[in-house]
Amino acid sequence: MDPNDIPDLDVREWYKKEINLDNEKIMYVSVEELSSEHFNNSYITGYYCFITDGHLNENNPYWQYVLSLRNSITTQSGYNILSMDECRKKTIDRFKVIESILQDGYDVTKPIVLWTLKFKKNTSSITSREGQVLEFNGYDGHHRIASAKEIGLKYIPAKMGSPNFMPITSLEKMSKREKWKWYQPIDFKTKTKIVFDHKTSNLHGAEKYNFILREALYPIKEHKFIDLGCNTGVITACIAADGAERIIGIDYSQKIKQAGWVKRTLWADYGNLLFRGINLRDDLDKLQPILELQVDCILMSNFIYYMGDKADELIDMCSNYANRIVLQGNALKKDPKQPHYRGEYSQIQGMKELLKRHGYHHHRTIAPHAYHKPVVVGEKTQKNRSYSITQNAKPFEKTICDLARSSPYWDIAKRRFITSVKHLASFVTQSENSK
Repeated sequence: MDPNDIPDLDVREWYKKEINLDNEKIMYVSVEELSSEHFNNSYITGYYCFITDGHLNENNPYWQYVLSLRNSITTQSGYNILSMDECRKKTIDRFKVIESILQDGYDVTKPIVLWTLKFKKNTSSITSREGQVLEFNGYDGHHRIASAKEIGLKYIPAKMGSPNFMPITSLEKMSKREKWKWYQPIDFKTKTKIVFDHKTSNLHGAEKYNFILREALYPIKEHKFIDLGCNTGVITACIAADGAERIIGIDYSQKIKQAGWVKRTLWADYGNLLFRGINLRDDLDKLQPILELQVDCILMSNFIYYMGDKADELIDMCSNYANRIVLQGNALKKDPKQPHYRGEYSQIQGMKELLKRHGYHHHRTIAPHAYHKPVVVGEKTQKNRSYSITQNAKPFEKTICDLARSSPYWDIAKRRFITSVKHLASFVTQSENSK
């Protein structure tokens, strides 16, 4: 049925006949109100420019909007993790969607989805035709709104929902195609073909966060963080889940593309979680605009020693914006054979001296016995922080025995212990026989 043949007041009645509304609460929202957003205005205008020019012109208003999203620091969109060629292809594909709708007619049986994000304070609102005020952070169906405006519909069906999560199979295919390495273990809540370098231990990923980093970062709720060297974003997401007002994970572009795909699989509804691709060794100046957004604490987990001679420059830049920096070292990497590496920054004393040189004179060290990844917290202005185990998740959820078992030296130590016990037993037996 051609939507132009449907009187506006009859849309709801026709819609009821087409699908079962028993399990869905359908409302009708104003096309004009939604399409007044810059996105939708530039979208439909850009479409007609594309049709007129026959190609994607650099001055196309929607292409300019896409570029602004791609370069935005505070907006997380799919464009942030795409190359320019990939952005161009996605933009042209969006125009083809509008073309398809305008040619085939608007399907009113498919409502747009208004959704809210976790940990997101700022919301938009719209009043439905039924008089209900709907609050949302975003919606799925921009192409449908732009097309409905062109067709002439005043209202279109909508429902409340959540952002679309990408299936694990799509991530697996992307990982295979890109030949991604998976350093941090990730709980995907389902079976996966992805193979991790480290399956699970409190030396990596979420368990490391629960074991030592949460305490070091406290307080987290309603504070702003930057996670430098975030890898696939597991720890970054843990900070977001603990209620940070905003957390931006930064790593080189290929790693951030990987983190972005993981976010679409697991954390698509996190409104406080952002990722940005920066090669900090070569493009340190690109960190400046992110620091200028205001930050309370900067985390560098098993990262600072890889900055080599640029470590001082990085800490000096951060010192102009953040009162607190959390460094995590690695006692086993004092002198690895790698370029651009400063082994002293993997040790407690080296981390303290580095922080002190840039005004972080108040230090707190967290170094559990037998754990080779100590943490040093540096503050410019010392504040009283009492980490309450009753009010917050326990920082040490595992015993020292659990920690020992997660160590790469556990099997060696266990074999040596068993051998020693056997030798002792043999010695005692020989002593008894000789009496």
